[in-house]
Amino acid sequence: MGAALVKTAIRDPAIDGQSWAERCHYWLTAPPVNPRPFRRRRHTHEPLILTGHGMRLRVNHGALVVRNGFTHYPQPVEEYRFFRGDRTLPSRIIVLDGSGSLSFDVLSWLSEQNLPLIRINWRGEVVTALGKGHAQMPNPLYEISPKSLNRIRH
Repeated sequence: MGAALVKTAIRDPAIDGQSWAERCHYWLTAPPVNPRPFRRRRHTHEPLILTGHGMRLRVNHGALVVRNGFTHYPQPVEEYRFFRGDRTLPSRIIVLDGSGSLSFDVLSWLSEQNLPLIRINWRGEVVTALGKGHAQMPNPLYEISPKSLNRIRH
């Protein structure tokens, strides 16, 4: 019963130069790790512009729920939900000549968050400006006339 011993060459990765070179190549070409993986992106607070028929602003369980109106058919429902102190709150809510509803709770919620609500008619005139923050708006709203639109286009 003679068993033949077969010598197998076991590659020791600590000694083998080829595997060491492969590992070095991997770490040299690996993508860099982000030093701040949980850094939050800075949000620009742009205004939320609503228009159309059937707009609705209401407070549901402490959150402001905004549903945009319909301007054409078929159109998907656009609904936004904002929470108190949310960093994604818009700078203001602008309603462009539409129809819909809003509750008194919404007025209180907007006042607590210093979020102005501005309603503009079809001529571009500010009809209503509600909220604490409307007096401190950085840029005034400008009326757009057909003449100024022609200057912009040309």
